[in-house]
Amino acid sequence: MAQVTATDVFDFMGTEEDIRAENTDAVNGIIARAIVEIENAIGRKIEETAFTNVLFENGRNCEIIEDMMFLKGQYRDILTISSLSESGSALNPVVDSNDNGDYYFDNRTGYVKRVYQNWSQLQNAIKISGTLGLVDESGDTKADLKGVIIELAAVRSGLWKKYYNGQEYSTNDITIPSKMILESYKRRDV
Repeated sequence: MAQVTATDVFDFMGTEEDIRAENTDAVNGIIARAIVEIENAIGRKIEETAFTNVLFENGRNCEIIEDMMFLKGQYRDILTISSLSESGSALNPVVDSNDNGDYYFDNRTGYVKRVYQNWSQLQNAIKISGTLGLVDESGDTKADLKGVIIELAAVRSGLWKKYYNGQEYSTNDITIPSKMILESYKRRDV
């Protein structure tokens, strides 16, 4: 899970100890569902996720322009490439200058550059395996997304109470700043 615990949610809500003890398992389940709900809303994976032999071709998961492959969709968030093949031949990453590598991958900008030739334009010619996700350099869920997960789990739990003019009421939606964070992460392919 995205390094979010029931304790994080309870601390956010200011929940009393007796209510925490009764609801820990339920809130952990709500956290898992909140993560899926957010991933579906933004079209990207929050947690580091492995993928195997995913097909890439121009218009499917990427745009190819000669020797450049611009990753799209959730694959824009590829962190590592463990294997890449083109037309059945395994390709090697460039590690150092003049090492005869076949491609260079830049995970910050989301492109894969083919060295000394263009990418194949054939259908289903490129297969990639690796990991992807919206994590920071240490592999943790990004702090702003973690905050949104905690807030959404608090809302979905029904335990998050607010007070106005002495009256208690349940919160039924996330705050505008959290909505803005989610909007900023929505997948937008060029």
